[in-house]
Amino acid sequence: MAKILAVDASEQLLDLFSLALKTHGHEVKVANSKAELCKNLEEFSPDLILLEIWLNGDDGREICNNLKENGLKSPVILMSTNRDLLNNFSMYHADDVLEKPFEIATVYQKIDTLLA
Repeated sequence: MAKILAVDASEQLLDLFSLALKTHGHEVKVANSKAELCKNLEEFSPDLILLEIWLNGDDGREICNNLKENGLKSPVILMSTNRDLLNNFSMYHADDVLEKPFEIATVYQKIDTLLA
């Protein structure tokens, strides 16, 4: 069982991630802002982070870049509905991308691959 932190502005999507990932055997925390993300990083120490690019005025790509440059070892999957924003994900030290809308099986596969 992995500890996964899902970060998105959409409460509905966070509810979906919480239910689906718990059903898949993971421990899940959710956050809808950069401040909540930072709080959960300290308290929860996630094994993987799902991170939306557009996050209530913050850029998830920059957040990812800053986290990785400051020593975060956990994989980060950037998410967006805009495919173009995901193209240069490695520039921000992200480990993978998830284009919305998505199939939950795709989420499981990406998580399993990164945590293997």
